[in-house]
Amino acid sequence: MHTLAVTYWRTLLIVAVLSTIGILLWAFIELQASRSVLDHLNEPSPNQVPILTRQEIDGMAAQLTEAQSTYLQIKNASTSVAGPAQ
Repeated sequence: MHTLAVTYWRTLLIVAVLSTIGILLWAFIELQASRSVLDHLNEPSPNQVPILTRQEIDGMAAQLTEAQSTYLQIKNASTSVAGPAQ
């Protein structure tokens, strides 16, 4: 019975070690594949056009400045509202 227990224990240990090594090897291979895909996707293409032009960015900045000044005008010109108790 002791021989069977020792054999069973050693078999379990060998399976656990081989499974761990296999999982780590598979994870490393998947990591390398993912890195190569991401490196390929991050390479700029030679005929890539910019998403926004300089005029569009300047136009958005002007709209933001206008909206900010409108907000500040409304905030500074706030009127007091009578409370319900009055």
